[in-house]
Amino acid sequence: MKRFIFLLIVLLSAACNKKPETLVEGGYDQQEMDAAIAKAQSEVDSFIAELAKNNGSNFAVKVPITDKGETEHFWLTNVFYRDGKFSGLLGNDPGIVTNVKYGDTITVAKSGDFGLALYARR
Repeated sequence: MKRFIFLLIVLLSAACNKKPETLVEGGYDQQEMDAAIAKAQSEVDSFIAELAKNNGSNFAVKVPITDKGETEHFWLTNVFYRDGKFSGLLGNDPGIVTNVKYGDTITVAKSGDFGLALYARR
């Protein structure tokens, strides 16, 4: 019985430490990422105009979340824009930070640190 309980504890702790499939740790080109963020920020007014007209679907904004000196980027879904800020639902599970969870409502200023605003045209 003790062996069974030990095995159960080991399995549960391994499952709790599992990182989400959406987590990317390195392996990407930082210059390409910086360029993509700069492009998204330069086109933000066009994105906001399309969002306001509801001229598309699946609007999303990628935002950084920082916790204890670590930063992780998340997609916000169900995005809306009001009073100079984007708000949306955190669209993936965290793998690094612990101060947010899937489905949390997150708000970021238009002038803030965000990148990769996208949508599908109708």
